[in-house]
Amino acid sequence: MTFTQKQQVDHRVAFIQECRQKAWGARCHADWVGKELDEVLAVYQKLQAEDQTLDADIKELSQAVDSHTVDNREKRKEKQERRNKIAQEMAFIGQNAQQGQKTLAQLHQSAESALSLAAHAETWEWEEVEAKMPNPEDDGPNAEGNKIVVVETPGDLCGNTKKLSDGSTCPGCRACQ
Repeated sequence: MTFTQKQQVDHRVAFIQECRQKAWGARCHADWVGKELDEVLAVYQKLQAEDQTLDADIKELSQAVDSHTVDNREKRKEKQERRNKIAQEMAFIGQNAQQGQKTLAQLHQSAESALSLAAHAETWEWEEVEAKMPNPEDDGPNAEGNKIVVVETPGDLCGNTKKLSDGSTCPGCRACQ
């Protein structure tokens, strides 16, 4: 396929605009994720403060004069159960925050890649490349360096004893098995 100079300019302009739009979208998305992470961090810090308060309360109750009473033990148990729930919530929030940080980094990388691609597109030109297809009549090597074998008839591929056109025997194709 060949492109005229005008077509190349038109496609280049459209592609650069598309790359810049993708970069803008990635940065906007990253900003939104960043704000969400700030909110998650605030919740995490609130839970952390509550956990520290509960820990101090439990220690105070355990050192109180009435620490041996059933009422005191029940209060400590309730506070410890709340601490356990908070620990689970904090672990969940921590995992989400890590995923958010990873997403944030990917979005920034995506924006940078899109801008780099736009910069590359400013000078890139479509160049026609002639693909050279191997000729099956040729006994020379193909693109992978394998020798192209010309089979005279389909019967040359059966029996593993018949000679192929290059003098070798059949390697054991489906027809021979």
